[in-house]
Amino acid sequence: MEVNKDIMDTLRSEEILDFWWLNNGVTILASRASIVSKTITLDDVQIVNGLQTTQAIYDYVKGKPQIEKQERERNRSILIRIIVIDNAEARDRIIKATNFQTPIPAASLRATDRFQRDIEDYFLHHGLFYDRRKNYYKNIGKPAERIISIPYLAQAVMAILLHEPDNARARPTSLIKRQSDYERVFSESTTLEVYFKCAKIMKNLDSFLRGDFPAYSDQEKNNLKFHIGMVAIILLLGSSYSLKDIEELSDSDVDEKILGESLAKTISLAQKFSSCQDWTIERTAKSRDFITYILENIEPMETLFKR
Repeated sequence: MEVNKDIMDTLRSEEILDFWWLNNGVTILASRASIVSKTITLDDVQIVNGLQTTQAIYDYVKGKPQIEKQERERNRSILIRIIVIDNAEARDRIIKATNFQTPIPAASLRATDRFQRDIEDYFLHHGLFYDRRKNYYKNIGKPAERIISIPYLAQAVMAILLHEPDNARARPTSLIKRQSDYERVFSESTTLEVYFKCAKIMKNLDSFLRGDFPAYSDQEKNNLKFHIGMVAIILLLGSSYSLKDIEELSDSDVDEKILGESLAKTISLAQKFSSCQDWTIERTAKSRDFITYILENIEPMETLFKR
């Protein structure tokens, strides 16, 4: 990135200007700090601004003892601001306020919304880890199969609640960039239980698709994953299901039988549609016309209803 290059160029420069004069420095949040002599000890450290600076400095000196020696002799400095605060809402406001200098992913800015914190708390109490702070749960050793990112949840909701797996497949990184899209996906009128169920359904489907299905290619399974999730719920509930219907689903409802039927039906429909259009599976997966085709050609499995 251009920012990283500029930082590296500044580090390499022999100018008399000190490094910290030309750099905004690093902002660190911590829940507690103690000072003994010249050592500061911090708890729950989070770099909220200056991560690129930190990475560039590390890359500059990594594996080069001669550079480390030169830097000690030059005695260069960097500005570090440490904010000690343990209030979650205040921390989020600080993160958002300090991150308008360099473009960052839309999901990272959305992470500070109160509703996103509510989702994280709910998931945490039900066995999933909502990665509102990117890589937070990975870094503390939580299992990957139980970690849900903001974009992943947005894709799951788009596919299952809004019948738009085409958008979930085609725009995974920009689903919530626009405010109107964000409000469609993350609405406070939708219960936290519904968000949890959407995430759980897709995670269970991910696990199921890792099984041995020699009749289907990885390309088909990867491109049509969110379509398969939508079809599974249609098979159970019909195409006009409500938020309450999703909320009342249990893990035993969306079982391997339903997932297997959904996989077979979705890929069969995709193959037929692709053949008629002379399209690739990838193009079909991103097509709104294919969603219409699915809805016109699939019926719920009445015998599997559990209500």
